[in-house]
Amino acid sequence: MIRPDLFICGYRRFLIDEEDVLYAARLFLSRGVSVRFKNNSFVVGERKSREIEELLGTRVKFKKSKMLGIGGFLYEWRGRVGIFLALIITASLLLLSGDLVWDVRVEGCEDVEEEIVAELSECGFSVGTRWSKTDLSKVEVTLLSLSEHVSWININRRGTVAYVKVADKNTSPPDEQKQGYSNVVAECDAVIEEISVRSGVAMVKRGDVVRAGQVLISGILPAELGSGFCYAEGSVIGRVSEDISVIVSANEELKINAERKISSVRFNFFGFSVNIFKSYRNFGKEYVIIEKNKPLTILGKTLPVSLCVKYKQLYRVTVTELSKDELVEAAAARTARAVEEALGEGTLVRLRTDGGFENNEYKMNTHLVYTKQIGRDAPFEVK
Repeated sequence: MIRPDLFICGYRRFLIDEEDVLYAARLFLSRGVSVRFKNNSFVVGERKSREIEELLGTRVKFKKSKMLGIGGFLYEWRGRVGIFLALIITASLLLLSGDLVWDVRVEGCEDVEEEIVAELSECGFSVGTRWSKTDLSKVEVTLLSLSEHVSWININRRGTVAYVKVADKNTSPPDEQKQGYSNVVAECDAVIEEISVRSGVAMVKRGDVVRAGQVLISGILPAELGSGFCYAEGSVIGRVSEDISVIVSANEELKINAERKISSVRFNFFGFSVNIFKSYRNFGKEYVIIEKNKPLTILGKTLPVSLCVKYKQLYRVTVTELSKDELVEAAAARTARAVEEALGEGTLVRLRTDGGFENNEYKMNTHLVYTKQIGRDAPFEVK
């Protein structure tokens, strides 16, 4: 067991031939030098090692180790100032990081978590904030006075992570007060299936055929209703017919991914961002940018340290010839997407599809009948 003072200040280990141990011990004793042998070796401090070396001289064969312990480490690395600076900076960051907020986790309003984190940041509390300089009660009061989402908040510290428990205000938005005057008009050609008026006067009835822009509910009140003007409102369901045509060429252009190149790397630490790599190489015109943010995690916990890597995904364009079956399959897939987009929130009533080959293409035609809300506001002014 090495004495603590020797370990800190540095020490050397001497090794003597076993047949010379007794002679060396007598030599030390005659000169008043105190050492403790363990078998045929002993350790002494750096200062005392010089005296031992001079005393043994050529009288006894011995071997001397390099300086060991912390003192030996510092002596061996004395010319590498950068390493010591890095160690000091690392130690300082470790000490400082224990007083910093590493992560903010919101519990209770997950659907507006990002908005609450942003509001906390406006109140002076975010990743990188010092715990010792923060009055959590003050932050809570400030947030309650400013937040549009939170009616109650409690901030707890667990290690370096802030756990924020919140309660929603549970306030439903007030009904929008519509100002001025307006008609309800048809946004497309349709056959009226159902009409319900909340304000205004119905100008059409079930079974009527209407054209785009035609007034469905008027905001001009007749004399029997007291005359005047209002903001017309109501629900108008119409039956809509639509034709969709899809053409697929046998010669299709395909994008095939090639190699991926890193174009830039940024290091993010407690809200600070440093560009550590950027490529100015010309990759040509055929590529897309892909960005990936890779947070650092330890034991499943995300740290406020991440690498943002941007890639340039190169690709080449090639022309491939589709078979007849592939043409039909591609046209069907595109038609399905077009029908879904046309329907939106409407209800499908009837669908008829046919198709055929023309020259080097396949054409698929679809006749679509569906019902949907067809009314839209058309404000007007009265002078």
